[in-house]
Amino acid sequence: IVVGSQNGCVICVCRKNNDTQIIYKTLPGPPIEAVCLGGAIGTLQDKVFVASGSNVRGIGKKGKQFFSFDTSMAETAKRMFIYGVDLLLTGQRSVNHYHDCADAN
Repeated sequence: IVVGSQNGCVICVCRKNNDTQIIYKTLPGPPIEAVCLGGAIGTLQDKVFVASGSNVRGIGKKGKQFFSFDTSMAETAKRMFIYGVDLLLTGQRSVNHYHDCADAN
């Protein structure tokens, strides 16, 4: 289970045998608006992507950040969808499509 909080922390927890373990917890930052799983097409979707403001970050299984992308959106990203190297972000009034970190609108 992965949760993004209003204080900017991303927390990953695992539940086994009636025991809950925290796998990782990131440092606080800007509020997390969207959380999405992603990865290469045809493989296990085990990477966590979080949107906060106009920035998207990727976090690996161990909690290390491996990806950061500033979208330059004029508004805060509210929803996010990832498929392979395609990223769709929506705000209150806009939808942006990025292919391999390049604007594809």
